[in-house]
Amino acid sequence: LDTEFLHDYRVSLRRARSLLGQIKNVFPADAVTHFASEFRWLAQATGPTRDLDVLLLGLRRTSENVPAGDLAALLAFLGRKQRHEHRLLKQLLESDRYRALLSGWRDFLKDAPSGVPEPDDAARPLVEVTSRRISRLYRRLVDHATAIDDKTPADAIHQVRIDAKKLRYLIDATRSLHDRRHLDRIIDSLKRVQSVLGDFNDAQVQERHLLECAGESEALLTVGRLAESARHRAMSLRAEVSGELSRFCRDDIRADFSRLFKQ
Repeated sequence: LDTEFLHDYRVSLRRARSLLGQIKNVFPADAVTHFASEFRWLAQATGPTRDLDVLLLGLRRTSENVPAGDLAALLAFLGRKQRHEHRLLKQLLESDRYRALLSGWRDFLKDAPSGVPEPDDAARPLVEVTSRRISRLYRRLVDHATAIDDKTPADAIHQVRIDAKKLRYLIDATRSLHDRRHLDRIIDSLKRVQSVLGDFNDAQVQERHLLECAGESEALLTVGRLAESARHRAMSLRAEVSGELSRFCRDDIRADFSRLFKQ
């Protein structure tokens, strides 16, 4: 009905994966391993449909310089692929494996597993466990961010994007535990970082998918032109990525993190 529904679903899935992996030594290791594996399966299975959603939305926004006939042919071709991936996704969401995952996850969240030794940090206050982890994630993000320059591979920038997401989800989940005045500035800066990193990633994904389509689509020249446009967009966004990451690593943001998430 709306491409944003799948996007919202994947954001919820990423939040669950992130929190499960970042709140260390609180949940039983076997349960963490099991759910991490199942959520990874879901993330991989829902990715192709979302990538096609983003690609089609992007093409409709940047279509002014493309011959109408070629664009229509390309959109029709991608629409068929999108419907195919959607059917596969529908089958997955109706599968026994998915139903078992939902049931098991609900039971896990409701009651602690019986007969399992309690992990070391399970009885500690949540604010202590998460603050320690947030501090570490922030330091790692700063280390990776300061190493980025004009020649940094796209994969390394994508890793910074993943680090930023993990940090954001952990902060979002514990907002009520911290001083709102300083937290708002941190979240605002983190949102700007995520926005430009997301735009950079979308341009990379668009170029990759268009190049993959080049051999199958009838509008070969148009596909090549659009892929080149996506590549130039990604290149132009590098300066914005560097600028936002530099702002995020400023002394005042560092001070806010130290103040809020001190050991």
